[in-house]
Amino acid sequence: MNLNNLISNLYAKHDKNQISRIKDQLESDKEEMDIFFDEFLELFSDKLNGTEDPKDPVWIAYKKKYKEWQEINSNLKVANYYLGML
Repeated sequence: MNLNNLISNLYAKHDKNQISRIKDQLESDKEEMDIFFDEFLELFSDKLNGTEDPKDPVWIAYKKKYKEWQEINSNLKVANYYLGML
């Protein structure tokens, strides 16, 4: 079961506390990812601006972490949505 489905199921059970705990963890994870991106871009911005080669290790790492960030952000939006409904 993915996290969005878990949050949805918790909403159906009116488990605001558990959704709130998940939201807190997601916010913490997002903050860590934001720090990572700040540091990553500070170190590799020239490399990223210099090439768009999809096989470049810097681009591979960036895209992998960005996909993780998108998932966290999506889950956070779902948690906030359901918390607002309770």
